Amino acid sequence: MNEIKRVEQLPDENRENKLYVGNLDLRVTEYHIIKIFKPFGKLLREEFLWHTHGPKRGEPRGYCFIEYSTKDEALKAKSQLNGKWVFGRPLVIRFVVNIRNDSKPIVNWKKPSENNNIDLKISAIKSKLNSIETKGLKEEASSLSVGGIYNVRRRNASFSSHKQRYQPYPK
Repeated sequence: MNEIKRVEQLPDENRENKLYVGNLDLRVTEYHIIKIFKPFGKLLREEFLWHTHGPKRGEPRGYCFIEYSTKDEALKAKSQLNGKWVFGRPLVIRFVVNIRNDSKPIVNWKKPSENNNIDLKISAIKSKLNSIETKGLKEEASSLSVGGIYNVRRRNASFSSHKQRYQPYPK
């Protein structure tokens, strides 16, 4: 285990010799990973990932990363071990691909001008609600002559505020 050199900061462009190892059983440990991958070449780094939060805290995540000194060693390990069964599961081995573009931010922060658009949208929604409420009140007034007091009270219960409550029998 002392033979593995832990390199903390390697350039991100050096991905051609880094492997993703997935579909790991929960019983697989770092020792098993090193033992399995060591015969194929010199291991530079091994990253075994664990759950850090939640109910699974301390359990393995089910995947890891292995970095070899050369691309040929990584290719040899991938071709020999991909699909090999370990603790009842077939290993899934892929080369790591850098899909994250660091030139673009991960979180798209809103510009101050967009906040004004949100305020405009909120005010438009409020005015739409007000028009719907006034339209509903006009319909109630017109139904007063047709449906009688019982129907108006029933509609008021659904349209009006919580201050008035529907009472089925007048006192």
